[in-house]
Amino acid sequence: MHNTYSQTLDNTSINKEYKIAKGWAIFIYVFAPLLIALFGSILIMPFIPSAAENEVPVEVYWIIIPISVTMIVLFIIGIIDTIKGKFVIGHDRIYLNTTLTKRTLLLDEIKGYRVTSKFIFIESSTKGKKQIKLSTYVGSKGEIIAWLASHYPDLDKLTAEMEEHEILENKDFGATVVEREQRLKKARTTTKIINWTAGLISAWTFFAPDPYEYLIVALMIIPIPAILILKFSKGIIRLEDKNDTAYPTIFAAVFFPAIVLAIRALLDYNIFNYENIWLPACSITAFIMTVVILGNNEFSFRKLKGYLLALFFSACFFAYTYGTIIGLNNILDQSIPQVYHAKILSKRISSGKTKSYYFKLTSWGPEKYSEEVSVSKELYNELGNNDIVTIYFSKGRFDIPWFVVGE
Repeated sequence: MHNTYSQTLDNTSINKEYKIAKGWAIFIYVFAPLLIALFGSILIMPFIPSAAENEVPVEVYWIIIPISVTMIVLFIIGIIDTIKGKFVIGHDRIYLNTTLTKRTLLLDEIKGYRVTSKFIFIESSTKGKKQIKLSTYVGSKGEIIAWLASHYPDLDKLTAEMEEHEILENKDFGATVVEREQRLKKARTTTKIINWTAGLISAWTFFAPDPYEYLIVALMIIPIPAILILKFSKGIIRLEDKNDTAYPTIFAAVFFPAIVLAIRALLDYNIFNYENIWLPACSITAFIMTVVILGNNEFSFRKLKGYLLALFFSACFFAYTYGTIIGLNNILDQSIPQVYHAKILSKRISSGKTKSYYFKLTSWGPEKYSEEVSVSKELYNELGNNDIVTIYFSKGRFDIPWFVVGE
């Protein structure tokens, strides 16, 4: 079928050359040299007397020097690619030339294309010929996609259409085609509702967690019905999220609550001792993965992809389990806190997508060393160095000791 797309291109497309978009080119020309200089200065630090006086451990240089060399090489390649890299649509072929890649496909060798947020993949129908992987940062990206769409099939849409046909032909999903169509429609509606609910509550909990305990408990609950829906769908609902599929997915209902629960557990609670976390967290994760994998055709361990998929979702469910254990350990804790006092030695703010606030305190109670602890924004702004804080030390519902810092 793809041979019908090998017609001669119009004159505007003959040997049309595309380079990186002008905005990205300016960005690379400005910032890449600055970053090369920055990492270059790190490389020469061990040879500067003033830097040597800081007594930076030798082991640190064994880490930062390889990282610096790698980053310098990558930024140099980026500059060269910006100058010389190009994608060309010719009268009988297309080709991509970069510093590290030179790929060519004849027009009648092109099977089709796929578009993701970062790349345009142009796949070959000839065995042994590799696909062309074009960055979406290329200039006139829309023009390239329009040309591909007018000459070749979108393989993601093609795959989704084939899968939908398979679903409607599968008698496991209903006795008649109408029944299967209704079941597929219902599955899509159900997954859309649970995914949007999970996404909205996750965003609410991440950016403005109030009322805190209700939101945390809601995130703990959402993945449970999602997994049950997955298990009882007979395969019409999937766990993995893919562009080229007709199968509904519960990915968002699992992934976002897991990540936000883990982040909130790390940001909101000062855990004194982690010993009692790892065994239950690993055991529950293994149990959930066993439930998910059994009878699930998504996890085929004949190929590397199956193992990588299992590893990815193991990490997701571990994050979910970790956040749930920490949250319940603190929310359900009814022990009477022990009260200690400490002096603030220093304070700092860690900035990212959210800001975190820290005090470095003197030793207190069971804490024998000066350590940093996370505190609320209000407490951080109210107190300064040498002020005294009160530490409320609790046993934890699952014997995972934790503490809160207050005035």
